[in-house]
Amino acid sequence: MSLHLSEVPPDLRDANWKYLLEHADTSLATVKGFCVGAAAHPTRPGIFVAATRSFSLALINARTGATEFQFPVSAQQAKNTYRRGLAISPDGERLAAGSLGEGGLAIYDLRNGKPLLEWDGPETDTLDFSNDGKTLLQGSTIQQVVCLWDAETGKKRWSFPGGGYASFDATGKKVISAT
Repeated sequence: MSLHLSEVPPDLRDANWKYLLEHADTSLATVKGFCVGAAAHPTRPGIFVAATRSFSLALINARTGATEFQFPVSAQQAKNTYRRGLAISPDGERLAAGSLGEGGLAIYDLRNGKPLLEWDGPETDTLDFSNDGKTLLQGSTIQQVVCLWDAETGKKRWSFPGGGYASFDATGKKVISAT
C-alpha cells in the first residue's frame, strides 16, 4: 500500500481513495552508475535527468531503469567535477546543469544534448527554472549565495549572500532559500 494513502483515516477512504490505491505505482527501479544530481521531467511523468559519474547526463525512465538518451557535458563543464543541481525548463526542452567545482553553469538542448549557453558562476547545489523558463535560480551552500540568472543570456540579475538551497515558490515569483 502506498505510504501516504495508508495514512488516510478509514472514515475518509471513499471511492477516490480506492481508485488511487488501485492505480498507485509502488514499484522501484534501480539505476546504477549515477551520482548526485537529478531532475524530474515536467512534461513526461516517470522520466528523470541524472548526472553520471562519467561526465554525462542521461534521461532515465524511472519505471524501467532504462536510459533513453545520454549525452556528454560540455568540455568547459567536464573540467574537473561532477554536475550537481539539475533543472529542466517547464516546457521540457532545456536542461540547466551546475557544477560542484569549476565549470560554472550550462543550459543544454534536452532534445539533442547540445550546449546552448555556458557561463561562470558559484558552485551549485540547487537550480530551479521560473514558471516561464526565462529565469534560473541557483543556490550554493558552499559559497553561501543565491543567484538569479537570465536563462537566455547567462547574465546575473541579482545575488543574495547567506543563502544555500533555493527554489521558486509555486507562483514562480518568490524565492525560498534555506542554508
